[in-house]
Amino acid sequence: MASPKQPPHRPSKGAWWLLLLATAGVLLWVLLRPGESHTGLNLSPFKEILRALRPLRTAEEPLQHPAFRYLARNVGGNIAAFLPLGLAVVGLLRHRGAWSALRWAVGIGFLFSLTIEVLQLIVPLRVTDIDDLLFNTVGAFLGGLLGLLVVRRPR
Repeated sequence: MASPKQPPHRPSKGAWWLLLLATAGVLLWVLLRPGESHTGLNLSPFKEILRALRPLRTAEEPLQHPAFRYLARNVGGNIAAFLPLGLAVVGLLRHRGAWSALRWAVGIGFLFSLTIEVLQLIVPLRVTDIDDLLFNTVGAFLGGLLGLLVVRRPR
């Protein structure tokens, strides 16, 4: 006798809330601690990224250059840090429809990042950088897209 086809397992709302709160908590803890180097404010998009790319054009081994490590940590790290946030928001709001959930993921990612960047203005030895806001928002967007791929809309 064949068993009835089981619907695919979906994480519960509690799991999505846990992911969202854990991600927010880790981000706040990491990004609002006093820094190690200097305090600053950069409102010129891609200024530091372009400055780091210049030496890579002439480097014999660009992947070994300190500027590459800086770019990987700064760009890649900012994107990766906000991926789970976008994923969790889509997991929580997928019932509203794909594009609505994705818009919420991007909006919440942007506002959360903006809040962190503004708060970093008062944290000793932290840099407030427009690039962080941009790449964090990209991370939330990509996490939201990932969420659309893995989270099915409830029937």
